[in-house]
Amino acid sequence: MPETQLVWDAESRSVSVGDTIEGIREVSAENVRERIENAIFTFVRENPDTARDEIVSAVHGNGTTKYAVFKRMVESGLLERNGAGVKNSPYRYCVPALPYLTESAAVLAA
Repeated sequence: MPETQLVWDAESRSVSVGDTIEGIREVSAENVRERIENAIFTFVRENPDTARDEIVSAVHGNGTTKYAVFKRMVESGLLERNGAGVKNSPYRYCVPALPYLTESAAVLAA
């Protein structure tokens, strides 16, 4: 049996088997990634056209996790990259503008 959390119910004065420790760690790690993603998104929205290192250093958390979350956000289109990505012209990031809802898209959404 994998290492598992025991849950105490004070009302019934009983103990039951909870989630596995591995499952708890996975949920915790996902919560951390979500918090970092929200912090990055908020920072970039408030500070458009900012370089990656400035964005990552403005957010609290583990460096490896922050860079991984940042990369995932760029790849998924949550952040838009502009610039040449060279020494005196680094990539700059912003939150992409939302497309206007066209009449036909509004009909489909309804």
